[in-house]
Amino acid sequence: MNWAHSLPRHHQVVDYYQYLAQQEPNRMKLEQYGETNERRPLFHGLYFHRIQHGQFGGN
Repeated sequence: MNWAHSLPRHHQVVDYYQYLAQQEPNRMKLEQYGETNERRPLFHGLYFHRIQHGQFGGN
């Protein structure tokens, strides 16, 4: 079996992280920083522990 067949597709990963950011807006920050050469969005995300959140400019 080829392991690559079990990997999620780009849009599935993006959808998952966008879902997490919507569910925990006070704990997760997701920002688009660019696009691939195929015009797919590139994101970086931070998921904060409740105690750490205030240290990084969160509410």
